Amino acid sequence: MLMNNSGFEELYSKQFDCVYRYALALTGRHALAEDITQEAFTRLLNNGFAIKRIERPAAWLMRVARNLAMESFRDQARARLQPEGVIPMNPEQLFFTNEIQQRVLSAVRTLPEAQRDCLSLREYGGLSYEEIADVMGISIDQVKVQLFRARRNLSKHLEDLT
Repeated sequence: MLMNNSGFEELYSKQFDCVYRYALALTGRHALAEDITQEAFTRLLNNGFAIKRIERPAAWLMRVARNLAMESFRDQARARLQPEGVIPMNPEQLFFTNEIQQRVLSAVRTLPEAQRDCLSLREYGGLSYEEIADVMGISIDQVKVQLFRARRNLSKHLEDLT
């Protein structure tokens, strides 16, 4: 895909939420996810015009977001902070939303890195198996295996919490 201003704007409007959700799933922090998303699109804008062809811009953005998140983890000595929740309408909703969100994020964090990344790219990023394979540098069959194992492990972990 040759990148021009209208192409960038279209890609931005289509992919911003996916990249943000993926970054949020990786980091658990809204502010950091926003920074990562902004930086991924900035890099695309700065470098995309110099790159002759980006075959899968969505996968390219996800790979950049993943790399930025990994850099952030290294910079923070891999310390993951609790996610900042969106404040629901009433205290009862706040309690249940935070409870469920914390359980799911906690369960996701227990997964091995490859499983966690595949699951996050699929569920939060909305990427296809092929795009996940591109982002992670693995085969589509490996993506399927990692997703199967991640879902199985996540299901077992969440069952144990109930």
